[in-house]
Amino acid sequence: MQKFLLYSSALVVLSGVAEAACIQTPTCSSLGYTSSQSCSGGIKCPFGNAWNCTAANNTTEITNLKTEVTNLKTQISAINTNITNITNRVTNIENNTSSSNQYSDACIGCVIGNYYAGGECYSKSELEMNHFLPVGYIASKENGKCYYYRFGSWATIPYNEWLERKDSADTKMQMQNMCNAVSLAGGLNKGFIITASVKILNTGTTENPRYRADFRTESCGDVNIEATDFGAKGEEGQSLEDFKNNLRVPWFPEPQTF
Repeated sequence: MQKFLLYSSALVVLSGVAEAACIQTPTCSSLGYTSSQSCSGGIKCPFGNAWNCTAANNTTEITNLKTEVTNLKTQISAINTNITNITNRVTNIENNTSSSNQYSDACIGCVIGNYYAGGECYSKSELEMNHFLPVGYIASKENGKCYYYRFGSWATIPYNEWLERKDSADTKMQMQNMCNAVSLAGGLNKGFIITASVKILNTGTTENPRYRADFRTESCGDVNIEATDFGAKGEEGQSLEDFKNNLRVPWFPEPQTF
């Protein structure tokens, strides 16, 4: 009887071992490996050819979201700049209203260094936002008016005054400010014109001279513009000294107002 019980117990144990060995192996799809094709950044099923691409899709989504955040930050920055400009205009309007030196409507809120376009004054960001093409930049505000330098224009000064001013620090600073304004406005091709050098020629004879001035002009660092004649012809028989005293040289533009 004792031997029979031992045999029975052994059979029960062996039956349990056999049943445990028959547990079904999970499939790749049941574990989340649902893609039949490989994907960059994905995970391959350890016992099959399927892939889990959830991680790869998340990476792409994160990249797209980061790009969207960057674009939104750029837009917010432009909006904040516009708000600042409008706030400054309001402040200037309030200040000018209480002042005896009132400015015209178009000049109120204008800031030196702003741009003139279509009878109004705009900041660089406002120009870009509205796609305006400026015709000049604001140089000063005084006597209730705004003054601007028109791009591509020039005035003239006496030759002797030009000799004194052409290499001065003030002239170099003024030229730099003008060129910066041109660059910020989109690099308008004409810029501003001043005379870099003057060549005086005698096209007559020693006994009966006739002088002519040729100007080498400069426009924001470009000194390859030759302005020959330029209306700078003297009278026949005129002395060199008299010719120089009456000679006028292309120079910075005269400020205009609005």
